[in-house]
Amino acid sequence: MKLLIYLILAIVVIFAYRLVRKAPAVSKFQERMPAILHNSRCIMNEQNIRTNYPVQLHGRVDQVFQLQDGRLLLVDTKNRARATAYPSDITLLSVYATILKANGYQVCPTALLRFPREKDPVYISIELYSETKIISLYHRYWKIKYGLLSPTCTCKKHRQY
Repeated sequence: MKLLIYLILAIVVIFAYRLVRKAPAVSKFQERMPAILHNSRCIMNEQNIRTNYPVQLHGRVDQVFQLQDGRLLLVDTKNRARATAYPSDITLLSVYATILKANGYQVCPTALLRFPREKDPVYISIELYSETKIISLYHRYWKIKYGLLSPTCTCKKHRQY
């Protein structure tokens, strides 16, 4: 009987420890989000999006916030050591913006990259590429894929043939 009581007590202690150990959810005010997000609401979180017009595109957004004026603001979280925006980040978020516009949403011309840190995350605002540029990149990708165009590198680190 004592063994059963000790076993039940041990289980209760383990569950209590697990509950205490879990970090509470952090609100946007506790996390010190940019002011533009304070009066917004998250309407998409880790959600698949797609369109067939102007070209066939699909992706999975991290977060999409609706601002008070109705426009959507994209937020993408990056887990890397340096809080730097790369062209691939801008392209990715611009593709998402193109998809959302094609689905009838008004989208901000800027987006936010979020870099989690131990205390407060770092946010970087980036200007998105135009829909015209995204469509051009889409067609370029398929031309390269089908061998109609040779890829080029502009970083000057790779040998050009």
